[in-house]
Amino acid sequence: MRRRILFCAALLALAAGAQIPQSTLLFTHARLLDGSGNPWRWADVAVAGDRIIFVGDAARAGFHAAGTLDLHGLYLAPGFIDLHTHTAAGLS
Repeated sequence: MRRRILFCAALLALAAGAQIPQSTLLFTHARLLDGSGNPWRWADVAVAGDRIIFVGDAARAGFHAAGTLDLHGLYLAPGFIDLHTHTAAGLS
């Protein structure tokens, strides 16, 4: 039993010291549309390069970024909208 407690304590100590990766840009206070069909929700979204690396409450998670952009209630729809169309084909 004592071994389990020590093992769990060691895991917690390692987890507490784990670093959250720095992101390139953090969008805060956004109305997130995630493409699931659910209503929008408040969320922060972090990107590094062309990858979304964090979605959630950045302040609560202690997430920090190299740059921050406050969207102040604007809608954010990361990664699921493809604006590519072929509408010009029918115009001739």
